[in-house]
Amino acid sequence: MKRFFIGVVCIFMAMGTLHAQLSGYERPVKFGFDLGAGYANQWGNAYNAYDKNGIFAFSFGFDIDIYFKGVSFLEIGVDFARKGCRIQGHEWINNALYIDENNGGGPWKLQKGDKTVNNLYYLELPILYGVNVSIDHRVGWKFLIGPYFSLGVSGDKRSDFSHHYEDRPTVVSSFSKDYDYGFKRFDVGAKIGTGVEIGRATYIVAYELGLFNGLETKLYDYKVHNNSLMGVVSFRF
Repeated sequence: MKRFFIGVVCIFMAMGTLHAQLSGYERPVKFGFDLGAGYANQWGNAYNAYDKNGIFAFSFGFDIDIYFKGVSFLEIGVDFARKGCRIQGHEWINNALYIDENNGGGPWKLQKGDKTVNNLYYLELPILYGVNVSIDHRVGWKFLIGPYFSLGVSGDKRSDFSHHYEDRPTVVSSFSKDYDYGFKRFDVGAKIGTGVEIGRATYIVAYELGLFNGLETKLYDYKVHNNSLMGVVSFRF
């Protein structure tokens, strides 16, 4: 993790150098920050045994747009983002003290009435190819697509058990392997977005989809993928 943070610092230093050297030349550079809010959820066969709902998602960060000749550009950023979902034991799960995975209980062994919120907080590095088509001198249409790379830096699984478990804490780290199934700290996904640029502000609707299994263990072949839909406001300088 220490190397990751050092890498983030190096990226910001490189952004500043590029901004200073290239602004106003043939390849103008725009540096800015983003604020986003929306809806996060997860999908995969690990949730077949539960009632599942999404949670409020948010993100904020900094990025840089490096324009090439014409309307195309490369956007590189660093964002802090919340992802996850909310689950509860399905009505047909039986009342055994512990539900075995082969008995349909799923990886988190929740009985009917048990609830858990999976909170996951990531540092994300999106690297996106974009186009910015001018509509008039102050308004343009933007389209972006590309991969993102995530590092889980914090998060918890907050549970409300309707049954008494003396040996199961109600709050554990999302990335812990001590209780039930933990999530991987690293994720790679695809991001796509579109919106309008008005002056220095850009209003984007963006969708992110995790491409790899987010669960730490491969036991029983359970799979989880992150996804989120966000409205993002960006300001460029």
